[in-house]
Amino acid sequence: MFEGMTFVMDIDGTICPIKRKDQEYADLVPYPDIVAKIREYKEGGAKIVLYTSRNMNSYHGNIGLINANTAKILLNWLEKWDIPYDE
Repeated sequence: MFEGMTFVMDIDGTICPIKRKDQEYADLVPYPDIVAKIREYKEGGAKIVLYTSRNMNSYHGNIGLINANTAKILLNWLEKWDIPYDE
């Protein structure tokens, strides 16, 4: 049904709420209806591309530091909530 389509989604503010200062990224709870829709798209053959700018300010745009620190937390979070993605 979605074969050949690509859905590009921002994570914070779309898949889950934007983190408040008193929260940790790992503790954010995704919106169930959005996760269900992502799963529907993926199961229907779509490519899922997730986008985030998490910690870009904290690490002053240093992608190496973001990959070393933020990426692990994000990948674990996606796995925990069984959120499918291709990129």
